Amino acid sequence: MGPPCTDALFQFGAFQFDEAAGELRKNGLRIHLAGQPLAILGLLSQRAGDLVNRDELREHLWPGDTFVDFERDLNASVNRLRGALGDSAVQPRYLVTVPRQGYRFVAPVTKLGRSGESRSLDPCLPPRLVVLPFEQLQPDPQTAFLCFSLPDAITSSLAGFRSLIVRSSLIAARQANSSERSLNLRAVGESVDVDAIITGTVLRSADQVRVTAQLTQVPAGRVVWTHVAQIALGEIFALQDELTRRIVASLVPSLATPDRDGGTHSVPATARAYEFYLRANHLSTRMQDLPLARDMYLRCLEEDPQYAPAWARLARGYRILAKFRSDSEPLALAEEAFQRAFTLSPDLPGIHSLYAYHETDRGRAKEAIVRLLRSLDDHRHDAELYAALVYACRYAGLLEESLAAHRAASQLDRNVRSTVMNTHFAMANYEAALAASTDTVGFMDAMILDALGRRREALERVRQREHLPPLVTQWMRMLELYLEDRRDEAVEQILDIDRQGIDPEGFYYRARLLSRLERVPQALMSLERAFHAGYSCAPAWEADRYLDPVRGTARFQELLASMVERSDLARAAFTQANRGKLPEGSLG
Repeated sequence: MGPPCTDALFQFGAFQFDEAAGELRKNGLRIHLAGQPLAILGLLSQRAGDLVNRDELREHLWPGDTFVDFERDLNASVNRLRGALGDSAVQPRYLVTVPRQGYRFVAPVTKLGRSGESRSLDPCLPPRLVVLPFEQLQPDPQTAFLCFSLPDAITSSLAGFRSLIVRSSLIAARQANSSERSLNLRAVGESVDVDAIITGTVLRSADQVRVTAQLTQVPAGRVVWTHVAQIALGEIFALQDELTRRIVASLVPSLATPDRDGGTHSVPATARAYEFYLRANHLSTRMQDLPLARDMYLRCLEEDPQYAPAWARLARGYRILAKFRSDSEPLALAEEAFQRAFTLSPDLPGIHSLYAYHETDRGRAKEAIVRLLRSLDDHRHDAELYAALVYACRYAGLLEESLAAHRAASQLDRNVRSTVMNTHFAMANYEAALAASTDTVGFMDAMILDALGRRREALERVRQREHLPPLVTQWMRMLELYLEDRRDEAVEQILDIDRQGIDPEGFYYRARLLSRLERVPQALMSLERAFHAGYSCAPAWEADRYLDPVRGTARFQELLASMVERSDLARAAFTQANRGKLPEGSLG
């Protein structure tokens, strides 16, 4: 399913760019743009996300011309391009200036077939699918959990097939909340960038559940099949398996033998274990419900201790509880649960992507990078593996590689969530960080706005907090005190969090504030804790002007040298395991 590889147009936001025809259109209307600005757009959109330096632009635009006033003409051309896009150099959505280096096109770019059907930048991908949360036809607390959890379980099961690209259940949930969901599947398909959508309904009658599922091809809107099942709640797993087989048969009919990863321990042994697992998955989507989700996973594993996905999801819950609830004990429990999952089902890519975050937080970013790159040998179309690589590479100081991992993830799934905003922040590319923000809490947004000199906006953002875990609330209060210039109170709050904290990158964020407040000994102590906890992002330390008060100290220079040494080891490991999967950068 899906169109063949064809020549393509480029789309970003409301714009469509046809380089061959030399046309830029917005919502179908042609925008006047020609000459050098159009040529700049062509080069930057082809290399979306990459830094294009000024020498490359000169060679591309004015090859061999020694009489041109390059700087003046380039600046004028970029300004005309920004004007055509309605963009701003201060708050760029498309074109970011990297001072004294060049430009980076930061908007997600999608390649379109000449028919207008969307494909990602690699047009020869397997079929792409999203399973939307099902609709409950009548309110029923006994089966409400199925509306999210059954599609989530189908998504997880399909993720094991290398001949499919399956969008994450979190993206599906966001789409399901859209008012257009039931009215315009084509719009949903374009937004999520898929070829097919699974929708469904759930209705309980006595002890039976009626589930209707439907596969629709987009953008054509053709219904490929509809499946109706009247089952007992204990037969849900059999229904999931049946729907998985139907989906695969519809989308990859030439698949002679399943290319599914995993093993006998990737399916539950009992219906009761599966019900607990689905209920836990439903609860785990909200941070405040994580303790309840943890307990439900434990009940699932009491019922079936050999169920690998439950061990992996339990481990994820432990990790988040440890990181944001000031309790380090769950970290050891997370490690134990992950190891159980690997023992039972060592090849499930979902376990590797979840484990990479935990492994990185425990000071093993280099090992996480190698693990993820090796997993990509067999799962080149798994966007979540690349998203995890964004995180691990940043911790190791490999920032260009972190950006490359995000681009690879976005080419597979343009709605993928990664920590790329933190990577831009580490590079002091604050405009790009704000443009890439996925911050639902507001902490990073406020940090970025403050770095841009927009303190009033930062303060407004940090005050928009509610329903957060206690430690996260303390983080927000810390930043509020800092932004209000209540220095002594801010320092006291920072040091109190440092005594509780177990987040390596968090130590760095607090150190930069302490440095800004000219508390040099305390800032150095937080930087030491960041380094010893595993955050070895030397470029961040070098680029961050907030660290200027501590930069001249001998201890800072010693830490920086040790950090560069550790990053060099990570880079060597990256190079050995990479084998062309991602381009490599440099520490700079």
